[in-house]
Order: sequence, then C-alpha cells, then structure tokens
Amino acid sequence: MKTLKDFKIVAIGDIAAAGATYEEILNAGGNPLAALKELIGENDISIASVESPMTTMKPVFENKCCLKSNKNLARALREIGVKVVSLANNHVMDCGIEGLFDTLESLTANGIRWVGAGMDINEAMSALIMEAGGEKIAFLAATGVPVASKPYYASIDSPGLAPLDLDGISEQVRILKSQGHIVVLSVHWGMELYHYPIYNQVKMAHYFVNQGVDFLIGNHAHVVQPVEIFKGSVIAYCQGNVLFPNPFGWAIKGQRGQVIERRDFLSDEKRYSLVLTVGFEGGQQRVEYFGTFIGEDQQVKLKDARDILPTWGRMKRYPWRFIGPVYSFYMEIGLRILPFFEGKNDWRNFWTKINFANFKAFCRMIIRSISVALGWRNSFYD
Repeated sequence: MKTLKDFKIVAIGDIAAAGATYEEILNAGGNPLAALKELIGENDISIASVESPMTTMKPVFENKCCLKSNKNLARALREIGVKVVSLANNHVMDCGIEGLFDTLESLTANGIRWVGAGMDINEAMSALIMEAGGEKIAFLAATGVPVASKPYYASIDSPGLAPLDLDGISEQVRILKSQGHIVVLSVHWGMELYHYPIYNQVKMAHYFVNQGVDFLIGNHAHVVQPVEIFKGSVIAYCQGNVLFPNPFGWAIKGQRGQVIERRDFLSDEKRYSLVLTVGFEGGQQRVEYFGTFIGEDQQVKLKDARDILPTWGRMKRYPWRFIGPVYSFYMEIGLRILPFFEGKNDWRNFWTKINFANFKAFCRMIIRSISVALGWRNSFYD
C-alpha cells in the first residue's frame, strides 16, 4: 500500500437507524453514533456502510425484510466525521427509486459523498476520488446480494446500485492504480450470521488485491468476521452491525395477502462491530482495530476489539470449500422450518414459507455453492 501521510482511512460497518426508537432519538437531535467521533480525526477519511434508505417513503417490497432510516441519520453521520458512505447493499432500494432519491438528497445536504449508487449504471459503478495528505484515494462499492422481485441494480437508463461485476471492477482498479491512486473497495457479500467468509469470498478478495485493491471492506453478514493482511493489503471480510434496531421487527405479506409479523431481539454477536483504521505514523503502516457494541439504550459504545474479532484457526479444522453449502442448508432449515416447531409461526401459514418457488431458489443456491466448492464456477455471485 502507498505511504499515507498524516491521515487514516477509517472504515465503519453496517448502519441502519430503523425503528421508532431511533426515530425518536434522531428527531430530538440526539446521535446514537456519537461514541465513534473520537476514532475519526479531522484529516481522516471515513467511509460507512449505510444499509437503509433515509426516507419517509413506504417499502415497495412485499416479500422481504425491509429497512428504512430517519433522514436525520445523515446529520448524525456528518457530526461524527463520516465523509463517504457506501450505498451498495440489499436494503437501500427497499423504498424504491424515490427512497434512493431522498437518501442522496439527505447526504448532499450534509456534505457527505456516496459510492455504489447512481442515476445510471455508469454513475453507480464509478469511483469517488478524495484527497488527503497529498494522496488520492479512490472509493468503489458493489453488492453481490441479489433482490429479484423489484428493480434493484442500476441500468443504462435507470437509477440503482452497482453490481458485483468482477471484470468491470477489475478494469477500474487497474486504471486507478495506473494513475497512482490508493484503491478502497467496499463489497456487500457473504453469508448472513456466519463468522467466517466462505471459500469463494477469500478467492475473490485475493483476486481483487492482485488487481490492485489496497483496502477491501466487506459487510452483510451482520456479525464480525476475520481481518486478513494479504500482500500488504487489508481485507475486512465483514465488520458487523454498528447500528441496528433492537428489538428488530418487520412485516411481510404472504401469498394470500395476509400480514406476517416478526419481532426479534439481537443476540450479542449481532450487536458487535469492528471499526478499522489504516494509516501511517512516522512513515510506518499502521492498522488498528476498535470494537463497538449496541447498548440497551440503542447507543453505540466502544469495546475492546480483542473480545469480538474471530481468528482464522477454526477454518483449518474443516473442509473449507464445503462450509458454504452445509451452512446454507442449516440456515434454510433454521429460518423456514424450525419457527413452526417453536411456535413462532402458525402451521396454517406453512406453505407461505415453504413453497415451490422458495424451494427452487434454495436448490439453486445449494447447487451454486457446491459448484463453487468443486471449482466448476468461479464465483457464487455470477
């Protein structure tokens, strides 16, 4: 990585200030992220993953968990020193194009730049160039978590998000490196609630580093995953939830039009996150880790990172290539079937949850995972 002069790149994980509690806090001028301000210096460049639109619009999806945040979240981000946000994820389009427009408007009003979204595919995939300490830092962002039921990715003539296009991103990275930029790539990917990256994520991360990425920031799993230093570049596979409603409630419409409500409390592991800073002090590269957790008052607190950062040791004890398919099956059973036995879902709604379309999607996902594990496919996301 090129030498950074008197500043750091600060990476902050997934943020979703959804729900009535955060609505009340933000409308009253409060800031649940205030504890993070001490981690961000005046000359630092900080990037956060905002995993919800900032809007008053209603969700447009009827068959997925939807998130939306108060518009004052942009003000809270500005107050702690965030300068860039990644919008490339599976929730920013939950309230449709109007929700995306509201989000961009709120960010602009607070002087915050964004990456991974735009009015068309070219803008969504374009790099954001920032300057600090005499260096130029290029930010890119993309999401590999598909949402099939509504327009989601940007196209030639419609707004949306940047897809995880390996060839397109690689070409951009090579151009940016040839121009002497430091390249930071934010990727929304991986398997939810699993503490380790699956096999092809590691392959993909190493591929991006080989193309020239200096700092790869991953999110989506909602738990903290390991950090790897590969050929001098920093790879954070997932930083976890920095800000997320607890309890977390949502409602979806079933196939017969009935409303199915869910309300869950976050376990400790879903309340932890890892903030990374990458910089130079005295001419030496320095990577620092800071832990956070969401308190009972919904405020972010600082925590010793050593208490929450997983290590790579466990991965060596298992056939790594097949962890993805096995864990996918485990999660599918846990999400769709166990709640009926636990009394959380009514058996009369069984076929709303277990239907032919869902079963086909589940089979495709398992086949795709096994194909990646055996090397028949290059990526879980293509």
